[in-house]
Amino acid sequence: ADLISEEAKIGLSGNIQKSLENAFSTAISLYHLTQEKEYLEQAFYFSEERKAFTLLEATRLNQFHDLLDEDDREKEQNLEKEQARLRTALQVYEGNPRMKELIQDSIAENFKQIGAFNESLKKEYPKYHQLKTRGADLTIEQIQQELLSDDQAMLEYYYTPEKLYLFLITQNELQLREVSLENTSFDESLRAFKGIMSAGVEKKEAREEEMIGELGYQLYQLLIAPVASQLPERVMIIPDKELNTFPFEALVKKEGFSTPGDIADAEQ
Repeated sequence: ADLISEEAKIGLSGNIQKSLENAFSTAISLYHLTQEKEYLEQAFYFSEERKAFTLLEATRLNQFHDLLDEDDREKEQNLEKEQARLRTALQVYEGNPRMKELIQDSIAENFKQIGAFNESLKKEYPKYHQLKTRGADLTIEQIQQELLSDDQAMLEYYYTPEKLYLFLITQNELQLREVSLENTSFDESLRAFKGIMSAGVEKKEAREEEMIGELGYQLYQLLIAPVASQLPERVMIIPDKELNTFPFEALVKKEGFSTPGDIADAEQ
């Protein structure tokens, strides 16, 4: 059988995402209507499922790399980079049968290496392996019992143009906070803040330092403040869409300060 094309995968992913977004909205509406925990858990499930069908899935998994030691983290990243390089090379040499055959052999070898590495992860890092291979199949109860310690929480975001949903999971509780983005210029602030932070500290001028303080505080009020009083010592952040590459550690907690502050040892 022919392998499904990358274009078809992207199209399928888009259709699935739309269905999941509709399902999420329905679950949230039912939760508002009934206040039943079951619908809140379903909304979280659909949030996880949508992330599993995005092209940023690898970025999402990176949020859990702190569960690996440095050597294994580097090994996994190198295997994944090699996989991406070989796939690109296969496209480049599509018209060269000899090179194509050699690259396919290398892909097969890389696939075996990744399989062996994943088996070692299963034994040495069961929590990380669960997240990587099961993803949205994990229930709230499993996350609470198997992934979180008593000083740790998971903060997951679900982003829409009109509203930001914050799911806060601790060992004992699942909470939802909804933040309206209407009249907030959230998207513009997000892009501006990311642009300034990516420029490098040595390149920042006085006005940029001032903007870091202003934008960092504004974004902190939307992203963290709604749940700040419930955050434990350690927070595992699961971003969404535009937030996948956002530097949460650079947010500013107090108005008038330009120095970025940490977020309860946020784990990204």
